[in-house]
Amino acid sequence: MDETSSWKCQIDHTFKTNSSANYIVEKAKHVLLILCLMTLYQSLIQCHINYGLEAWGSSSSIERIYKLQKSSSRTIN
Repeated sequence: MDETSSWKCQIDHTFKTNSSANYIVEKAKHVLLILCLMTLYQSLIQCHINYGLEAWGSSSSIERIYKLQKSSSRTIN
């Protein structure tokens, strides 16, 4: 949480981390099976989303994380 009592800094960091991980999943989709991609998604992306979600999940900036998560799901399927 920053000095203005918003979660923007935390959400920006989570977005950057998940964006990089999403790139990895996207490149691996041509090589790995869906089950392996799901494991990769859960270990690289979902864990960052779930960590602290109860605290910053009601923030107005959460939409970016939601869209990235949807993009990851589409990549796997």
